[in-house]
Amino acid sequence: MTSVLQWNAIALEALRLDFTDLTAAKRPEQGGPTLSSRAMALVHMAMHDAYFGAQGFPGGNVPYLTGLAAAVPPTDPDQALATAAYEVLCSLYKRQHPRFNQALSSHNPYGAKVAGLVLAENFAVEPNQCTPPSRPDRYFHQLDPLNPDQGMLGSCYGQGKTFTTYAVLPELDKPPVPGMPAYTDDAKEVLVKGAHAGYEGLTRTPDETMAGQFWAYDGANEIGTPPRLYNQVVLAVMAKKGTTNAADQMRLLALVNIAMGDAGILAWREKYRYFFWRPVIGIRQHDTSTGPAAIPGGVNGAIADPFWLPLGAPRTNTDNGRFTPDFPAYPSGHATFGAAALQMVRLFYGQTDLRKADNIEFDFISEEQNGQSTEKGEVRTRHVRHFDSCWRAIYENGASRVFLGVHWRFDAFESNSYNQFKNGNGINNIGGVPLGLTIAEHIYNARF
Repeated sequence: MTSVLQWNAIALEALRLDFTDLTAAKRPEQGGPTLSSRAMALVHMAMHDAYFGAQGFPGGNVPYLTGLAAAVPPTDPDQALATAAYEVLCSLYKRQHPRFNQALSSHNPYGAKVAGLVLAENFAVEPNQCTPPSRPDRYFHQLDPLNPDQGMLGSCYGQGKTFTTYAVLPELDKPPVPGMPAYTDDAKEVLVKGAHAGYEGLTRTPDETMAGQFWAYDGANEIGTPPRLYNQVVLAVMAKKGTTNAADQMRLLALVNIAMGDAGILAWREKYRYFFWRPVIGIRQHDTSTGPAAIPGGVNGAIADPFWLPLGAPRTNTDNGRFTPDFPAYPSGHATFGAAALQMVRLFYGQTDLRKADNIEFDFISEEQNGQSTEKGEVRTRHVRHFDSCWRAIYENGASRVFLGVHWRFDAFESNSYNQFKNGNGINNIGGVPLGLTIAEHIYNARF
């Protein structure tokens, strides 16, 4: 194993352990998909710049840190990379310091310098002066009625500094609202595809249920958050592709994780710009006679159901019930992270048609369905899932949230089916997938 993969594995394990055996007194140090994506971006930026800086930045491998000088030779690149990762991880995951000590064989001054400079940039730090959004009534995010003690994650996170100056992108278009055909179609879909298992009108298939569960990683106990999942997928693709050169591994993993770092910032910027409600509120309060701004009347219409419940995001490896995440729906964070990561993979391996299917096949076992993870004491079935392309994985990852009932389809994209999506149709400026794709393309094109 190269030092690149070794320290990527150490970072991913830090993320997993951060979400393991949690109690009221032991919350994650880098909680939620926002801070965990930030952590992985910081680690990989430091690793990248230390590794290539130790070699004098050969072959156009320029640093992410503006103006970073190369190391004075001779400097061992593997030791520089390891020290940079070590220093960042120790700063972020203080409870795991002894584990990092065991992994570091020698301390490299240049790696430590790079790590200090990366941390000093204060990427993705919420501003001191930040006013959380107001909470108007209809169409706007409310707490999950099944989990009324929820907070509101990352209300100011999108105002932080992006990791790459070229990732500051235009706003997404507004999501459709009740009364618009696009909203009606997507609401009817999640009503019957995302409902809880006992819902009378449920039409979700076993494969759709599997897709929802497979891509979850909703801050799960012993599993963690989506950035860990997408790193695991990228590693599976790298293994399938036979990418064994350390420099190539470092370039790709840095690109992927820095893209996800910016995806977290920009998705949360949009989430709190539009503050859009999730299905558990939108369906229950669809009729104007319901909700905080209720107008007297009856409950009418094919969508309105004040008693509707989603299947929900799983609280894996616990005895707790399912939930709807504690931040607004539009755009989907899963869709944005996954599209940014996998579009970067597509670019790295030479995909030139950026809005059509590729031929990058891979198989993957999600830790949500690995034959070991449990739900209320029941061991979930082990499932090996095949993907004929990264493009299909981007689509399924986005659509999977509909099958859990925690997102509308337009939170990911406008495409109605994969047959439409695979040819590049329905990918305009609505949802997390076009946002993630564009983030990856801006970063990749600025560096190569």
